[in-house]
Amino acid sequence: MSTDLVEITKTLQDQYLGALTAAQDTFLETYAKVTATADKYVPAELRTPVKDLPIEPKAAIDLGFGFVSQILDAQRSFAERILATTPLVAPSAATPKAAASSK
Repeated sequence: MSTDLVEITKTLQDQYLGALTAAQDTFLETYAKVTATADKYVPAELRTPVKDLPIEPKAAIDLGFGFVSQILDAQRSFAERILATTPLVAPSAATPKAAASSK
């Protein structure tokens, strides 16, 4: 039964990530068209050169996502430590049906 749950979960995760990627691709295509059109109408003096930004855009992405990655790692470690201190039924324990038939 748990294998079925794992398979269903993995399938749903794959479907979600596929839908997310498709939505991102659609957004990027639309964004490229809009910015190409807007580029014709925005005067140069209204544009901020990258050198005048307080941080380079790529560095901002790396900084933000690097921090989020550290948070996820810390949360995973915390969840694993909770699991390690929780008394659980051993995975190899006999199911009630199997235990009843062995009597």
